[in-house]
Amino acid sequence: MLIDKRHVLQIMIICIIAIISGLLYNFMSPEGIPLVYHPPQMESGALLTSEQAYQLYRNGRALFIDARSADEYNENHISNAFSLPINSSRDELNTLIEPLSKDRLIVVYCSNPGCNSSRRLAGLLSYLGFKRVFIYLPGLEEWRSKSYPTETVQVSHE
Repeated sequence: MLIDKRHVLQIMIICIIAIISGLLYNFMSPEGIPLVYHPPQMESGALLTSEQAYQLYRNGRALFIDARSADEYNENHISNAFSLPINSSRDELNTLIEPLSKDRLIVVYCSNPGCNSSRRLAGLLSYLGFKRVFIYLPGLEEWRSKSYPTETVQVSHE
């Protein structure tokens, strides 16, 4: 069975009409399939799992901020984390956050899910204009249980 040029042209026209119809329907439908994949973006204030937090840590994409007291921070904290105790005075807080970019990806944590300091600090940072603040609610306890990197600060007692 031979297919002549006329039949090939008709098949191509039918295919083109089908593709255009499908694209138009997809574009007009609220449940349409996106033509370009956009990975889901986390909204500021989102709670991170340990795996998500560790991925950000490993990639160096986020600044980790410890919301606990300075003594707790000195005792043990996520390696390279920045100490910003929630109980800091307004002047201390302004001094500590002044050099930070408002667009910097920030992960705030405290001891464990029962500790509310990370949520309070994340809310305060968002209120002060930081746009990408996330909360690692499981906190330092879970971070340590997974053997992720931590460090202590050696305080001299002179």
